[in-house]
Amino acid sequence: MKIMNFIFVLIVMMLTSAFLFGTMKYTPESEFEVRLIEGGKAIEIVGFNGTSQTVTIPSEIRGKSVMRIGQEAFAHKGLTTINIPNSVAIILTYAFAGNQLTQVNIPNGVQIIESGAFMNNQLTQVIIPRSVGSIGILAFAENQLTRVTIPSHTSIAGVYNPNNGVYVQTSFDIDVRIIRQRD
Repeated sequence: MKIMNFIFVLIVMMLTSAFLFGTMKYTPESEFEVRLIEGGKAIEIVGFNGTSQTVTIPSEIRGKSVMRIGQEAFAHKGLTTINIPNSVAIILTYAFAGNQLTQVNIPNGVQIIESGAFMNNQLTQVIIPRSVGSIGILAFAENQLTRVTIPSHTSIAGVYNPNNGVYVQTSFDIDVRIIRQRD
């Protein structure tokens, strides 16, 4: 009886995961302009030709890992939602600037967020994952930020001093939280 219950639960779990992962919808590859990087082993998205306000970037295009979001690749496209895959390591200058993004989930794979990357959107809070080591100046400027969570080891151009905490140079109140890493 226990074996039958176990098999039943296993089958239900397999069907559920197949349904959930099988229905994940990515934006079609044809809507991205890309170039090969890393000696042809990876992809940088350099442009977006789609019309949807919601974009889910696939982790692979043409069988290659999407590692970088290029300069201004998604800038001024009227986007409200962007889903970035864990494969992305670098988000270049002004990559998502000038949209209507209200939230962004920065995945754990991202290591660098360059200047102005999410500038001029409608973001109210940002959580920076521990994988991010550096954030460029004005990366999140001209948003509606009220809360930012930043790992203590992250270097922020012009606003972060690891010895004294965070200096926020803005004209509005902002709740900045520093995550202390455990040794």
